[in-house]
Amino acid sequence: MTVRYFTVTSYGIVLGKHLWGTGRGAIIDCRDKQTGSLLSVSFWSDDESLPDNLLSIQDDKITGRIHVPAERYAWFLDMLRNESPVTVRVDDEDPEKTILFVREEPVGEGE
Repeated sequence: MTVRYFTVTSYGIVLGKHLWGTGRGAIIDCRDKQTGSLLSVSFWSDDESLPDNLLSIQDDKITGRIHVPAERYAWFLDMLRNESPVTVRVDDEDPEKTILFVREEPVGEGE
């Protein structure tokens, strides 16, 4: 098992109804401009069963897609807009363990 990390340096959002013929209504792309890494977070209708996460690692470049319920869209957007640094963690043996997180934020920061 190899766990790898990258820091999100920018993000982009795609919104629509049934993007690319699927149950997805939104996608947030989280990028690390230094390594070219990309994690796409796909938000699915609550009545859809979620596909398995996808992951590819080549040298320092991580490319992946995670699938989450649409009700969590605000959580991810809030983190990307208001927290820093946001980090992506991937496990090359289990893409289902891919997460975004924030570390060591001061207590009482009061955003």
